[in-house]
Amino acid sequence: MEEFIKAKKIILGQKFEQYRNLLGYTKAEFATLIALSPSTINNIEKGNGFNSNSLLLYSYYLGLNASEILDINVKLPEPKQFKADFDKKAEEINPIDFKKVRDARKTLKNIIEQLASDKLYFKSGKIVDVVRKDLKSEFDKDYESSVISQALINAVEEKFLSRKKVKENNKDYVYYNNNK
Repeated sequence: MEEFIKAKKIILGQKFEQYRNLLGYTKAEFATLIALSPSTINNIEKGNGFNSNSLLLYSYYLGLNASEILDINVKLPEPKQFKADFDKKAEEINPIDFKKVRDARKTLKNIIEQLASDKLYFKSGKIVDVVRKDLKSEFDKDYESSVISQALINAVEEKFLSRKKVKENNKDYVYYNNNK
């Protein structure tokens, strides 16, 4: 029975992670927006379980009832409207932290766009850790790697950059200018 419960917790954790990823937030950003700690988000997504308060916070902010969240067969919502609804609710309930998250992303987005417009910066490709060090030394910005990674992924989606896996078994990507 323990193995069954553990397996279901892992599946539910993956579903919680899918919801967060659909919104495009890092664990730290999402935790800030729904008033949980990053470690709580991490534990939930790893399948370590959650309490009823966490479930109710997810339910409220995601605009889904608890049974939908717990049903592993329910399909994910349409991303654009889901994010718009979530952001509206997060901004209404937690305007100060929402503004901080939004402003930090906007600033980073602007820096990434600026670097992408400089044809030389991404010409030879950059991994997240190199971009992070450069942001710290050149712009005096100290972002978490996960935040930079999400900003780079967003730049790929917006066609500012392209990316390739470093190695087949590696999770690292190299980011390039779209017009190499």
